[in-house]
Amino acid sequence: MQCILNVSHGIAPGRPDFFRLAFGEGVRKFLRIIQMPENYIINRSRYAGNGAIRDWEEVYLSMSPSERRMARRLIAGGKGTVDFSRANGRLGRFLCHYENEQEW
Repeated sequence: MQCILNVSHGIAPGRPDFFRLAFGEGVRKFLRIIQMPENYIINRSRYAGNGAIRDWEEVYLSMSPSERRMARRLIAGGKGTVDFSRANGRLGRFLCHYENEQEW
């Protein structure tokens, strides 16, 4: 949540279009957004422009429910805590988006 609010300097957006962009069109989209790497959330236009968010979303949607559960467990600790030692295949491709979280 804090990453989303950082974009608007702590103020919840009042315009409906900005709110939908920041928080998503519905619950599923919101839950997907908050699982993104923090730098993708904060700088969404930059990462959308270079295709990183599209790649993140493609691999996220291609993962099985068990892979998604494992991914959530691995990223749950937040910035700089992702355990890459258990990553392979789609899960590894998904987690590579979190590799530079320590830099923020």
